Amino acid sequence: MKKLLLFILSIIILIPALLPLFRNGFFVIHDNTQVERVSQMSKALSEGNFPVRWVEDLGYGYGYPIFNFYAPLPYYIGGFFELVVNDAIVATKLMFAIGTIISFFSMYLLASALTNKYAGFLAGVIYLYFPYHALNIYVRGAVGEFFAYAFIPLVFWGIYYIFKKIKIQKRSRVLLTESIFLSIPLALVTISHNLSAFMLGLFMAPYILFFLIKVKNKKPYIYSIAILCATAFMLSAFYVLPAIFESQFTNVRSQIGGGADYPDHFVCIVQLWSSNWGFGGSAPGCIDGISFALGKINILILVFAFAFFAKDLVLHRKKTHESIFWILLGMSIFLLLPISQIFWDTFPFMEYLQFPWRFLNFVGLFIGLIGAFVMYKLKKNYLALISILIIIVVTIYSNVNLFSPVVFTDYDSNYYENRDHIRWETSKISDEYMPRDFDKPLAQDNLPEELVAASVGVSIDNVTSRTGFIEIKKSGNSGVIHINKAYFPAWEGSIDGKNIDITKSNTGMYIQVPEGEKEITLRIGSTPIQVIGNTLTIIGIVAVIVAIIAKKKKLYE
Repeated sequence: MKKLLLFILSIIILIPALLPLFRNGFFVIHDNTQVERVSQMSKALSEGNFPVRWVEDLGYGYGYPIFNFYAPLPYYIGGFFELVVNDAIVATKLMFAIGTIISFFSMYLLASALTNKYAGFLAGVIYLYFPYHALNIYVRGAVGEFFAYAFIPLVFWGIYYIFKKIKIQKRSRVLLTESIFLSIPLALVTISHNLSAFMLGLFMAPYILFFLIKVKNKKPYIYSIAILCATAFMLSAFYVLPAIFESQFTNVRSQIGGGADYPDHFVCIVQLWSSNWGFGGSAPGCIDGISFALGKINILILVFAFAFFAKDLVLHRKKTHESIFWILLGMSIFLLLPISQIFWDTFPFMEYLQFPWRFLNFVGLFIGLIGAFVMYKLKKNYLALISILIIIVVTIYSNVNLFSPVVFTDYDSNYYENRDHIRWETSKISDEYMPRDFDKPLAQDNLPEELVAASVGVSIDNVTSRTGFIEIKKSGNSGVIHINKAYFPAWEGSIDGKNIDITKSNTGMYIQVPEGEKEITLRIGSTPIQVIGNTLTIIGIVAVIVAIIAKKKKLYE
């Protein structure tokens, strides 16, 4: 009965955060490409591409391998939904809803494991309604980040589970099957948003070390954690390896510096308390177009919790798991303030994060957990329940208005799926994954009208194309055929079944064709690094399946 009641309350709690998704049309966000990306993912899936790396119409119609580098998991979910419902807007809203819902339940699972289910429920509410969460969903439209936000608590839960299991086991044993299974959340964070995975690593290291100090059976703990991390890497290798080693073929480095130079985007400490909610952007200084406030109720929870924590630490000398979350909270706040610039300047790859305020994702996590601990310490159940209820009501009342877009459009899915719209309006927003030296069209009139163009004397009889595949039938003289698709090393070409060279150009790619009737095929294949990544992921999936079967078999025995 209690479980059913908690489930019903969970649905009630979630509804205000999801209400904008029930309106007709779609809302305007900073990264206003989400419906189009879902549509492009769905199109690629429907045409037999998997894993999807290349999209056909983005990049001004020249295409580019966006899902080789950016947040594929949310769009797989959205693309799958569109295949089912045949409506890109509905599919995108379902994608947003899934990420939002998971964040509540994943935090509930972690916090309830560390405290109890009532404190866990409170933590779930704090995490769900954390202001930066609303900013990512309904202002920035940062799909990759808020999906990573949804899975991050499960990573911490998995590490805690390993510690707890090894701590209570009677004999020293590596948790092989459990560690393999618990690798899934870390892999999900990685393929949701690689930058969040990088940031997560900064917090996982001290968290793992904290439990390493506390556990007696250190070897099985270390080996189990190593298995978790290794399996997570294998599961996500299809994405991670190309994202690291093939970004050199794109213009992604253009996103570093300029308006996204991290020294210009530190958060002033006063902004954590008071920062006007807006739908603009981040700017140098202490006045931004968007808010970085933690929420006054959350700061008050921290003040109250710190009093309890200091009392236990100083007067009673109690050492609890809560201490590591205070340390990690301090780290996360430090990394978004200007005083941390020396760390940003010296630590490798930090410039790729662009905005220090991204660490607010982790601030929300640790505030939720600390809030759970303080409620857990209240000895009298009725006092704890009343306090939890009050905080939940105040949290939702204070923050629910943030879960509201500034503008809704009345366009239907046909508008977002329109090829001309995608090739120009959407492509202008995000084109960093095109080749570095590509000549991008400066006006809509400059977009290519035809997929294929041929030199004089070469006759193009027929062209068939779909995502990542082009078939050309030609006749006439020998010459050159130019293809209006962006070059990427994964492109493979053949004439009448015999492999040919593809030459890169700054407006696409071209091939030399012989005289006579010929059938030319170009397709997106797999680069060597993609083959390695795909193979590792398959091995990881097999390992997870075997671990699940072994665990079930053990339970039945």
